[in-house]
Amino acid sequence: MEKNIKISTAILEAFDDGIYVMNQELKVEYMNSAMVEEFGDGIGKKCHELLNQSDEKCPWCRSDEVFNGKKISREVYVPLTNKTYYLTEIPFENEDGTLLKLSIYQDISKQKKQEEMLRASEEEFKTLFEHVATGVFISSKEGKFLNANQALLDMLGYSNKEEFLNINLPEDLYVRSEDRQTFQEMMEHDGRVINYEVEFKRKDGSTIPILLTGHARYDGQGKIIGYEGLNIDLTQRKLMEKELREAYDFMNKIVQSSPNAITATDMKGNILIWNQAAQETLGYKASDVIGKMNIRKIYPEGIARRVMQMLRNEESDEVGRLNSYPMVYVRRDGEVVEGNLSAAIIYDAKGNEIASVG
Repeated sequence: MEKNIKISTAILEAFDDGIYVMNQELKVEYMNSAMVEEFGDGIGKKCHELLNQSDEKCPWCRSDEVFNGKKISREVYVPLTNKTYYLTEIPFENEDGTLLKLSIYQDISKQKKQEEMLRASEEEFKTLFEHVATGVFISSKEGKFLNANQALLDMLGYSNKEEFLNINLPEDLYVRSEDRQTFQEMMEHDGRVINYEVEFKRKDGSTIPILLTGHARYDGQGKIIGYEGLNIDLTQRKLMEKELREAYDFMNKIVQSSPNAITATDMKGNILIWNQAAQETLGYKASDVIGKMNIRKIYPEGIARRVMQMLRNEESDEVGRLNSYPMVYVRRDGEVVEGNLSAAIIYDAKGNEIASVG
């Protein structure tokens, strides 16, 4: 037990972020070195005495929610240090059954300062906003666009910006209104949303797949007042994925429809592909062999190794290929059948062996 505690403490001490643990009476029970360096030693004090030098709870306190089992992440400005932190609070149960709260204070002041400098440079921001090829937006929490660049208007088929700014996002933009609700829930929980796939409605009623990334906008009190971010048109990517799926399905149908037994394995001999003709010829169902059986089982002892030696024979005219080689196979019922084997090694872009097919 003592060893586990030492290990856990060592891990927390290794963090550059400030970390402290408090109980339900709001008393601090543990602080790592980074937290002590940032706020001073406060073990035994109330958390608000440590963080805000106040007899009252901190304005950003949500300890009641955390002790009710909710993990909370958000940005918090602390006047005492004049810094902004990305605060993560996690409830956990002590070994004696008492509830504790773990708080992690990640200093993001430099990042926030950079954001403020960017906002201060209004003309540069406008140039970036209007000329970036990706759809950029600023929206309210209530569901209205406050601003959007031309790329977003073009993406969604609007020529009139005023009309666009008046649409109702849950009803007029999202194909599924529940996606908007999910987006807001993620914002409330994490303060950001990264690579969230949704479908939007264009003005003409057609739909468009979107990759949505954004972060929350806060007022001076740390309350979320809206969102800003990027919308990336996934139409071309989705089209490519569809074409790849269709190509795969087409090739798979060819393999499965072939009158010849076709199998493929990784370089350890584990079976990856087993077509219908292989099932009929060797008596094994695909569901019984793919990912479950080694190809050696269908050959007499030592034959599989011999096949790989022939495929790798550098004196051969075609290294990595074997054409119509007389072969015997062992069916599931033990019967030995004769046939011919044509096989090849599959290589990746760097020339490494990754599979074999035959």
